[in-house]
Amino acid sequence: MQDKENDSKRFDEIQKTEEQSEEQQVEQNTKPFLKQAVVTAFHRLTSDNLTQVASSLTFTTVLAIVPLLAVILSLFTAFPIFKELQVELDHFLTTSLMPEAMSHNIMQYLNTFVEKARNMTAVGAIGLLITSILLMKTIDEVLNRIWRVKKQRPLSTRVLIYWAILSIGPFMLAASIWASSFITRAQLGIGVDLSFIQNLFATLFPMLLSFVSFSLLYYVVPNRTVYLRDAMIGGIIAAVLFELLKMGFAYYIAKFPSYTVIYGAFASIPLFLMWIYISWLIVLFGAIIASIVPQIRFGHIETKNKAGANFIQAVRILRTLAESQNKNPPGKSTQYLVKTMHGNATHTLHILEELNSLGYIVNTQGQRSERWVLAR
Repeated sequence: MQDKENDSKRFDEIQKTEEQSEEQQVEQNTKPFLKQAVVTAFHRLTSDNLTQVASSLTFTTVLAIVPLLAVILSLFTAFPIFKELQVELDHFLTTSLMPEAMSHNIMQYLNTFVEKARNMTAVGAIGLLITSILLMKTIDEVLNRIWRVKKQRPLSTRVLIYWAILSIGPFMLAASIWASSFITRAQLGIGVDLSFIQNLFATLFPMLLSFVSFSLLYYVVPNRTVYLRDAMIGGIIAAVLFELLKMGFAYYIAKFPSYTVIYGAFASIPLFLMWIYISWLIVLFGAIIASIVPQIRFGHIETKNKAGANFIQAVRILRTLAESQNKNPPGKSTQYLVKTMHGNATHTLHILEELNSLGYIVNTQGQRSERWVLAR
């Protein structure tokens, strides 16, 4: 009995010493955290093979973009209220998603492919639909990998999410296109005049739309607790980079037209492929930023674990939960454990998942409001 008490005291002393040294290290390293975050994000792009994932997503996007557009246009055709938005859709895609200099040729190709896709047999249509689902499945898997999620959602849940995206997405896009076209007509003096603030909003609307889309992507898709503010930080960074990408491509096309000499009539195709590839890199980079924001906030940038660190962290978690087991409410939230365990957020979340899979702890409140207690 006395030996156990001595071991407990010794563990307390070791834990206190480690926490003090870690707190001192956090205070010393507070200033370079932003720099470390950017460096960590670029390191994760390469160490997690996300550049190759972006290549895979580019290939899948090229295959899936035609059926996705066909689904959207077919829904517009099915609902008369959206018929007039088909022209606006072309305008929206050419002005908001790609530099205007290359977008017109690309949209001509895509419209031709979509018209042919409408004449396909049922088997071909199913094949194209499967391609679209594979794209969403790949996005789901890579975002969960970035957040270090090992346990995927049940297949039925994922299918429902993909179906919701295919069903609701076109209507959300239609609403965005309607708002964009309304603002554009107002800017041209057709129907209503806009104030300075409204004109500023019209200018920033494409970036705002990108920001909302990226933020929702980072918030909803990962099978892990993602705080909205973290998703929004990743979303705004991705949106700004996306707008800079459009400006950079437009500048390159205007100032360096030599690519047309090499590729001739097909010059838009390699540019389009490069555009998709860099766009996916930006999406993944924003996701990495969103995933490491908690580490910055809690003062622990992801680093390589020392030998035995996971075991010590697991013991700390179990002890903390044991001490709170009889309190009301019992257990501790994920945010509390990440903040107080003096380890980086990714490792702590990984240990929580491992302890859960081994049956030591259980999550009592679901993915968005996790609260952990000891299993009985």
